[in-house]
Amino acid sequence: MSANSEARRSAPARAIDRAVAAFRTGDVDVARRAARSVAVTGPAAVVTDAAARDRPLRSGPVSRVPARHEVLVRIEPEPVTGRELAGGRPQGGVEPARVED
Repeated sequence: MSANSEARRSAPARAIDRAVAAFRTGDVDVARRAARSVAVTGPAAVVTDAAARDRPLRSGPVSRVPARHEVLVRIEPEPVTGRELAGGRPQGGVEPARVED
């Protein structure tokens, strides 16, 4: 049995396959007091095609939690949301809520 087929049969892989999933990423620039984040939500699918699985593993980001049997999951984005903060203030005319004492 290949490592890919073992990974597909794992409990986490079975749980995420065909479920709605979300992924969020972002970064912070402390010097500029700026930050941004993006979130995607949509149906997830375990990638089983060897070519489709190998392509992002060669050129994509490196897993921060490497595992013996890694599982690649594709999310078909439905809503994509983002937020950007610059100079400590949200962009796009949205002010943070203020609490009065």
